[in-house]
Amino acid sequence: MGAIRAIVRKELRQTFRDKRMVVILFVAPLVQTLIFGFAVNLDLVEQPLVLVDEDGTAASRAVVEALSHDEALEVVAVVKDHGQAAAMLQDNRAAISIEIPRGYEDKAEKGEAQVLIAVDGADSNTALRTTQVAGQILAARASSAQRDKLSKVLTSRGLSADNAVAQLDLSIRAMFNPQLRTAIFLVPGVLGMVLTVITMILTAMGLSRERELGTLEQLMVTPLRPSDLVLGKTLPFSILGLAEVGLVVCLAVLVFDVPVRGSLWLLFAVSAAFLLTTLGMGLLVATFSETQQQAMLSAFFVILPAIMLSGFVFPVEHMPLFAKWIASINPLTYYIALVRGILVRGADIEHMWQDAAMLVGIGLVVFSTASLKFRKRLA
Repeated sequence: MGAIRAIVRKELRQTFRDKRMVVILFVAPLVQTLIFGFAVNLDLVEQPLVLVDEDGTAASRAVVEALSHDEALEVVAVVKDHGQAAAMLQDNRAAISIEIPRGYEDKAEKGEAQVLIAVDGADSNTALRTTQVAGQILAARASSAQRDKLSKVLTSRGLSADNAVAQLDLSIRAMFNPQLRTAIFLVPGVLGMVLTVITMILTAMGLSRERELGTLEQLMVTPLRPSDLVLGKTLPFSILGLAEVGLVVCLAVLVFDVPVRGSLWLLFAVSAAFLLTTLGMGLLVATFSETQQQAMLSAFFVILPAIMLSGFVFPVEHMPLFAKWIASINPLTYYIALVRGILVRGADIEHMWQDAAMLVGIGLVVFSTASLKFRKRLA
């Protein structure tokens, strides 16, 4: 027992002697708890809605007004063409479109109003809840507007208007994911998570292991330049990362029946850009870590918030403002959006160039900073 107590004391002293380990053990969990407690919000808020008003009457404008006043929806555009609405759904500028056809006002007066709802099924959970909210609003509006008309007709015929009931024929279509299958929403996000975890941890652990074994110092006395060493350490992990992309996509298609509607070359291109950030973060973690244990804990301190604040499960639009700021500099946010756009929506670079530009920009900054820091440490 004496020996065990001595080992316990030694481990505790060694742990608390390292200030970085104390931060990881105590400060990191508090920060993560606070961030996730505020950021994880499943309430439906401000879903971007595009309206197609082909009727252009007072009745259709009343429908637009009713939808605009609900906090669960945000009317981002009112157009008169179905093609414009479909394009906004495809490039992720809108999550739902509602089409009010010609003759809506006349049919509404007869209790035969028809409305078409098209929703982005790539996010099946949000799509289902959005259609429910929109359907309730439309039905309530139709009931309120049509009840007055029906009441007048019934009263003029000497009939009671107490039980006048309005009718609305809703036609709902889920685009890109007709069955609203959760796998089609989640599996593309898993690709980003896998790349983040594997490439970042492998890079950080590999370099930390070299430092522990003393082989890194041996490499420093060789004619290798620091830049060559950085490239030699990161290139194998980038190749492994791209291989993981192909493996996950094959698994997604064969097992989960995830569609591949876009270009696979574009998918690998944006994956290579994303690897700049994960490998760069791995280099930074290895630079500030003396042991593999420190590298592992530090990596997970970065990985967990990156995943939770990326839109992988919880939409960024539902998060508070400070969490949206964090998500705006999180490369995983843009990578998951790009993967879902390419695989599920069949979007091309013309529709997603802003996300791609942000991903490349963040990747270059992170990898350049990490390389400079690592080479300075070697020097």
